[in-house]
Amino acid sequence: MSWWLFILCLLSMPLRASPIDVAKLDEKLPVSADFEVLEDSSSALRVEAVRESPSWKFLERGQRTFKFGITDRAYWVRATLTNSGLDAKSFYLVSEDPRTDFIDFYYFDEQSLLFQKHTGDYTPFSSRGFFYRGYAFLLTIEPGISRQVYMRFQSTAPVEIDLQVYSTGALERDATTAGQAGTLYFGGMASIVLFNFLLFVTSRQRIYLSYCMFQLATAGAIAISFGAAYGLLWPDSPRLNAMMSIFLPCLAPALALTFTASYLGLHENQRKLWWSLQGLAVILGSVGLLGAWHGFPFLMKTLYYLLIVAPILVLSILIGKSLQRNRPASLFLIAWIPLLLAALIYSLGRLGYSIIPLPQGLELAFGSIWEAVFLSLCLGDKFNQIKKQEMLYLRRIQEEELTAREARLIAELRRRENLISEREATANRNLIRVICHDLANPLNIILNYSAMFEKKDLVWSDVQPYLKKVHKAAVHQQEIIEHIREFEALNSGKHQIKLQAVSLWETLKQVQDLIRQKLDEKKIQLLIQGLESDVLVMAEQRSLTYNVLTNLLSNALKFSPDGSTVEIDVVVSQEQVDLVIIDHGIGMDRELVENIFDMASPTTRPGLKGEKGTGFGLPIVKSYVEKYGGSVSVESSPIEEDPEHHGTRFCLRFKRGYSLGAAAS
Repeated sequence: MSWWLFILCLLSMPLRASPIDVAKLDEKLPVSADFEVLEDSSSALRVEAVRESPSWKFLERGQRTFKFGITDRAYWVRATLTNSGLDAKSFYLVSEDPRTDFIDFYYFDEQSLLFQKHTGDYTPFSSRGFFYRGYAFLLTIEPGISRQVYMRFQSTAPVEIDLQVYSTGALERDATTAGQAGTLYFGGMASIVLFNFLLFVTSRQRIYLSYCMFQLATAGAIAISFGAAYGLLWPDSPRLNAMMSIFLPCLAPALALTFTASYLGLHENQRKLWWSLQGLAVILGSVGLLGAWHGFPFLMKTLYYLLIVAPILVLSILIGKSLQRNRPASLFLIAWIPLLLAALIYSLGRLGYSIIPLPQGLELAFGSIWEAVFLSLCLGDKFNQIKKQEMLYLRRIQEEELTAREARLIAELRRRENLISEREATANRNLIRVICHDLANPLNIILNYSAMFEKKDLVWSDVQPYLKKVHKAAVHQQEIIEHIREFEALNSGKHQIKLQAVSLWETLKQVQDLIRQKLDEKKIQLLIQGLESDVLVMAEQRSLTYNVLTNLLSNALKFSPDGSTVEIDVVVSQEQVDLVIIDHGIGMDRELVENIFDMASPTTRPGLKGEKGTGFGLPIVKSYVEKYGGSVSVESSPIEEDPEHHGTRFCLRFKRGYSLGAAAS
């Protein structure tokens, strides 16, 4: 019975850790379980007072680190270090938590304080004993000697105390490995961010810019959790380090929520959910700003509770959409599950709930690199989906444009067909009217005078004048009919124009011979200026002579008074020849000038001596000149408006022709 009582007494006694023996230390040892902890509620106890305190406690069984969550209290830890070997031993006592505002380190022998050191996030980075992500204190213990270590921790952020004993070589190797791992991690993140930023520049898809901002904030938060940001970015700015260690862990999830909403297209499909995520992102950002500026513990607790709510909300959305067979949501869920779970574990650990024994931040590093790699693949798939949608949209737009254009073309074709039909009908009506009108006059003359031949008492001397008038009327009818046939053949394409280099000098001489009788009858002088014998124009010889120039000069003589002058001015350039026919006749008013070349408009009028026209001469002139590749224009001043300077001016523009010898030279 006494033995059982003795055993029960032993079990009921508090367990005490044995001294930490560094004699056989080769690499590193986790030593948190060998330390005792004391809560300093007043944050004012000195090391001399806490040494005698009866309230020291050990780490609970199964735990690796002290996790107190977010508190403004200070915590003391202590342990005994001994060297049972035969040689002096140098080693590092390391606090792995990189986020501690104040650390006070005290090193005792049996009774006296050997030395003390004060460091933490509120001191410059150079005050740390070793360039490492935690806080390293170099110690040396002689053989057979024991020392006592007292350390005081205080932080406005979550307090986590994870203590390790390293040999000097092991710490250096671990620091190198950690540096290399950090280089790989941050280098990979930088490559991913740069790649997606280039995609944003080339595609102008804002989702890539949102992703880059989110990944930069995440990388910054990871750098803060490992202590790398302090040593690399702001080693001499402890206040800035303390602010960024609160702000960046808030900014990263806020940007993650914004990115998630954009990636899933919630703005177009689920506006309420979109605004919920945006509101939560704004709250996270606001808490981060207030916590960074003031550092209130309740703000920090609010932050980590929000960091628990946000992953749960995002996971719920992704799982719900994945169950709906939403491809982007399914891929997104695969990429985000590790990071979302890591964020949950990290937040719970910072609140003091121990989930895994690993040092804080490692789970975030793994989750973020997983998410960065797989989310880039998701964005690639998203980009392909966007491109496919854009192609389908563009194809639909093109089909709609083609359909609309085809409809417009068909409508325009029908309108033009109707317009052409109307013009043809109008032209045919006018043509019939002109033909009936112009043929009726000479036909009446023929009928009237031929009726007179029925008188029996007529003699040859009486009949002869009537026969001349009948013959003249018949010739006029023939001219009208020939003009109609020629105009129709020219416009229908039956009359093919074969262009050649025609001598303008020879053509005008021939035309002058044709109108010689009319010139002599009216005593009109024809003046030709600027014409040289070697000037050639591209035309057809016969039509230029009989249908163009003879027509124009006959018109000029018809409306010019007796004894006047008709001028022909020729202007020759490198590529063209302008032939201008100027008369000083009665001229034409503006309305007649505008319709002078239109077959459908009645423009015929008698000459000064009653000469009759067919109304087809000038439209035929225009058709022929355009077939030559030239142009014709007219200017006129009627005598009623300008009694001093009246008359008409026709300008014919031809392409210049060259002989074979001149072209070869």
